[in-house]
Amino acid sequence: MEGKAALNYMEVCREKDYLSPELLFGDALYNYFSVWVPENYSSLKPLMWFFRKGDKALGLKQLKEVSYNAFYTRTEAMVWLMRILNGYENDQVRAYQISEYLYQTYPNNPYFHRYYARMLYARGLYPELEKQSKLILTKIDSAQFGYEATSGRYAAFFLGQMYENQRKLDEAKKYYELAVKYSEEIGATEAGYYLFSLISLGEINQKQGNNAEAKRYFKEVKKKSGRKDEAYKDAKKRLKNLEKGD
Repeated sequence: MEGKAALNYMEVCREKDYLSPELLFGDALYNYFSVWVPENYSSLKPLMWFFRKGDKALGLKQLKEVSYNAFYTRTEAMVWLMRILNGYENDQVRAYQISEYLYQTYPNNPYFHRYYARMLYARGLYPELEKQSKLILTKIDSAQFGYEATSGRYAAFFLGQMYENQRKLDEAKKYYELAVKYSEEIGATEAGYYLFSLISLGEINQKQGNNAEAKRYFKEVKKKSGRKDEAYKDAKKRLKNLEKGD
């Protein structure tokens, strides 16, 4: 009902042409998500009958126009465009370019910083990923405004993954443990970064011959995850194999 009321105001604002492209931002999000939501949440399809029909392609086009031409809503439009391209449109290259621009324009914004690190991780750009992830952790340690455990969880996990891929297992362990610590600080113990940090710690300890420690991590994953989760199934399988070895 709140959304419906907001749309009524948006229709009134359509008559104020001199405010464009600022008002196009709302229209762009509506056009895109009014199609995306029922496509991905079938239970909401009947609800959308009460709203005018959207157009995903038009919504993307409008969002790009706002990102290039708006004054007040430009940055927010770029954030949504980046998230949509990365999460829903499988256009990581363009999403990465936007994330790089936002970080370089606002280097002390923790959200832009960690999203940029996330895109570096997704694209396997390890030298810059290492630099930015460690910078995030340094800013947390120095209590820079806005930098806290959420950003630390991302940065530490990315470093753990990078060092594990490089076979630097002791370094990987250090950062996975830090990712676990930050996750526990904010209560994010059912999320992927936490669970897969624990699995990785178990796997590394197993490789290093520390089977008792490996079992402890795998048991913790089973304890914190649901039975249908991939992390639960993976930990259960690894525990079973370890117990066979005993």
